Order: sequence, then structure tokens, then C-alpha cells
Amino acid sequence: MKKLNIIIPLIFLSQLTYAQSIVIGSGANINVGDGADICAGEYGNITGNLTGGGTECGVPINASTFSLSVSIANSWNMVSVPGINPMGMGVNDWWSDLTGTVYKFEPGSGYVGITTTTPTEGYWLKNSGATVYNYPAIVIVNHNPIAAAAGWNMIGAYEDLIIIILLTTNPPGQLILPVYEYVPGGSYTPANNLVPGYGYWVKVASACDIIVPDTILVKCSSEEETYFKEDWGRIVIIDAEGKHYTLYAITGEVDLDRYELPPPPPQGMFDIRYGSGRIAEDINNSLQTIEMSGVTYPLTVRVENMDIRLRDETGAKINANVKKGEDIVISDATINKLMATGELIPDVYSLEQNYPNPFNPTTTIEFSLPEDVNNATLSIYNVLGEKVTELVNSSLAAGRYSFQWNAQDVASGMYVYELRAENFVSIKKMVLMK
Repeated sequence: MKKLNIIIPLIFLSQLTYAQSIVIGSGANINVGDGADICAGEYGNITGNLTGGGTECGVPINASTFSLSVSIANSWNMVSVPGINPMGMGVNDWWSDLTGTVYKFEPGSGYVGITTTTPTEGYWLKNSGATVYNYPAIVIVNHNPIAAAAGWNMIGAYEDLIIIILLTTNPPGQLILPVYEYVPGGSYTPANNLVPGYGYWVKVASACDIIVPDTILVKCSSEEETYFKEDWGRIVIIDAEGKHYTLYAITGEVDLDRYELPPPPPQGMFDIRYGSGRIAEDINNSLQTIEMSGVTYPLTVRVENMDIRLRDETGAKINANVKKGEDIVISDATINKLMATGELIPDVYSLEQNYPNPFNPTTTIEFSLPEDVNNATLSIYNVLGEKVTELVNSSLAAGRYSFQWNAQDVASGMYVYELRAENFVSIKKMVLMK
């Protein structure tokens, strides 16, 4: 049988554009010339052999494609596009159940709305209901390096699943692990792989190119890195909708900068972090703020592997010791910040001996309150009983306190300091030697 070649010039395209399907006999070709496009409803509807330098539904003839299914949760998701969609690169060509604007992140500017997508950019989108988006023929694009600005960047993968520890940069050594993904209902979580169709937060030390390896890789659990140690304390916060997040309390020498979280998600989304912007902090030696947004009350705060003192910003509504394995319920929706420390509320009133003693010219005085006090005073007197100064005269929440006295303007000698709090009074002596 004689081989049949059909040449489609540009002037006949309109006749083919509206066809539901085109079937070419065995051995036949359609040659689509340079600059011409042939389309039978959508890419892949033409059964036969296409040749030439033209396009089919906007896709180069004989382009390499792959199929992809992406599961999207109800509400907010981090996503990306791994190649060219023959149906178009608009946001509605990729996601048909959108609610509102799709956002990308621009370093220095924050979230910016978009209407057209670009491969390997990361996006925030809000979906109406849980959906699985199926793409039968995404066109493979060149695996060009991904340009990244110093700091945080939202990116996506190409068509292959990539193990994150195999990413490199140019110049080398700029990638700061972990890379974060967003788990709906759980906020930011360290990721081990870049999965096509999803978005990720990547931090780099300085502007660089992120180089994605040209290899199909499978998930390898033995390669996964443990960022949070088993002996670290945990503060688990669970809201009324079951959304939850875990903050960590470190032990030992740790580079805390490694635990900086990505920028907060769009306003109104579930997000919990320390006031420092980190997922892990040293609360044994400092008081740390926990910031909460997008949560539904009541909240349950559970403590694991440690004992902590937990209070609201004023200490008037919540001020309690929470021991490991215990939890506390917060029903007051006005409380969106908590203060946490490893230092528990004292059991008794006490006034400690100042240190150093003798001193010149400064000394430190510490005391403990087992309950809130409406009017606490810490006063200093000379040996004649005359008040020299008053270091404290205010309401104080239960806790341990430390105040410093600078005695550079008074004479050497013996002084007395007195703590008054509710029905408790304690007096101690100290010596200034100049």
C-alpha cells in the first residue's frame, strides 16, 4: 500500500479545530508545518502519526508528556505545576474548584495574586472541597535550575519525585535544611521529597540556583533526616476541628536558626509558632511566646517529655503548671498568645539572699510568689530605718522574679531589704563595700 502523507497548511486549521476527533489510517501521516497548529478538542485526541515543526493544541508535535494525579484537600493547599498543560497555563486550567485568588510568594513583597502559572513556582490555593485533579498529558519541560532569592522561596518539582537531600545549589552550599511542606490541618512539616504537583518552602543562605537532578527517584525512608530529637519536650496544640501542631523544647547545644519556620501562610489559616518564628526553642532558660492564628476554640494544649509553666500574656486568665502527660483546655477565644517556660510556679513565698554579698555597687535580689499578688513591694532601708529606694511596687503574677539594685549613689554600710506580698513579709540584710 502506498504511504499517504497529508500536509496541513495554516489556512485549513479552522476546519480541524472544531472536530471532535481525527482518525488517520495505518501508515498515514499528518504533517503540520512550522507555525501551524492542529487540534481536535484537546491534546491527544488525534489518532495517527503527526510530523512536522507545528503544534497540536499548542504543544510541539511529538513532545514528551507524562500523566499526573494530584490530591487536593478542602481549603488551603501548597501546589505547583511541573510542566506545560496543553489546555492552557491559567490557574483555572489547572484547578477548576478554586475559591478566590491563587498566590505566589515574592521575597521582599510577600504574597502576590497570579492568573498564569509557571513550572516550578510554588503557590497557595484555596480549593472548594477535597478533589483529585487528573492530568493525562503534561508536557515535559527542560529541567532548568530554579532561581532562588536569599531567604525563603516557594518552589515545586518537575515531573519526577526527588529526594530533597540530593538537591544542590550553584554556588554550592546555600541550601538550608529542612525544606517544609504544608499538611492541611497540621501546618508546616519538614519534607523529605519534592513531589510533582505540590509546593514547598526552601530557604537558601544567599541568592543562587537550585539544581534539580535529572533522575527519577523513589522515596527512601532510610535517607530521611530526623530534625527533632526523641528527648526533646513537645507542646502539642489541638483545636476544636482536630487541627494540630507540635512545637519543640530543645535540650543541649542546638543551632536554633536551623528551626526557623517559613513565612506565615495567608491570613486566617491555621498556624502555630514561637514568637521567634521557630518551631523549636529553648524554654528551659527563657520565657517564650507561642503565637496562634486560624485556630478554632476550645484548644487543648498537651505537654510531653517535660513540665512547663503556661500562662496567657497577662497571667490573669491562665497561669498554671502543666506536667508531662497532662493537658489544659483553653476556651477563651481572646487568648491568641501563650507564654511558656520550663520554670514552674513556686510552691511557697520566699526571699533569697542577695548576690554578691558584700557587693559594689550592684547586687541581685530574687524572690518567689506562689500566687498572683495585687500589690507586691520590694524596698531597701538603711540602718536608721529610712527607705533608700523601692525596686518593686506593683501587681505581680505567680512566679520567680529577679531585680538588680545599683547602689552607686549611696554610702558604704549595712542595708536591709524587705519583701511584702499579701500576708507574707520577709527581711534580709546586705553589705555595700566601696
